[in-house]
Amino acid sequence: MNVNEKNLGVQSQRFDKLVPAYASGLSSIVLSQGVVIGHVLFCDFDSDVGIDVILDEISKLNGVCVLFSSSNQHFHLMNLAIRDRNEVALLKLSMQGDDAKHTKIGYRRRRWILRCDDKKGFDGETLKRKPVFSRIFFNDADMDFQMQSRIHRRLLKEIYDVEMPQEMIVRYVWGGDETEIETYMTYEGGEKGWTQ
Repeated sequence: MNVNEKNLGVQSQRFDKLVPAYASGLSSIVLSQGVVIGHVLFCDFDSDVGIDVILDEISKLNGVCVLFSSSNQHFHLMNLAIRDRNEVALLKLSMQGDDAKHTKIGYRRRRWILRCDDKKGFDGETLKRKPVFSRIFFNDADMDFQMQSRIHRRLLKEIYDVEMPQEMIVRYVWGGDETEIETYMTYEGGEKGWTQ
């Protein structure tokens, strides 16, 4: 048996336990007048790391961080500082507990997606509820403030009803007027690594 046949056998066994699903998610891309000016950082902490580890990782980031509960003891993080794609990828790789497959797929596709709606099966059944807003953090560890994403701040208000205090908004420089919301196919159940 060659390596490809062996891998296909493993994939087939895992696939039998998975349910095809779809969801909508925010794109990490930040555009200004139709031109990509950078990305925001999205992290997917689905590896059962403790909340203390996640809070420690948040303390290392500059700017606005928004934490969501994505399911039981699993979290999503959005950091609104605008960075180039390579910087985001390196930062994701350094974050303890961030899903490495999410990093790899996002880098290859030139953007990261973070679910912002219910995950549903093709029969319409809700498999996972929309992530729930948990907490917002304002970190000024470095006085060299990075521009924050205005469009992601606006979408946080529209999708999650997260309103930032005015005194925090005026502390930052805001940029970006467009991003994308994508519907994508994924899988639910079985091993986490098979998310598309």
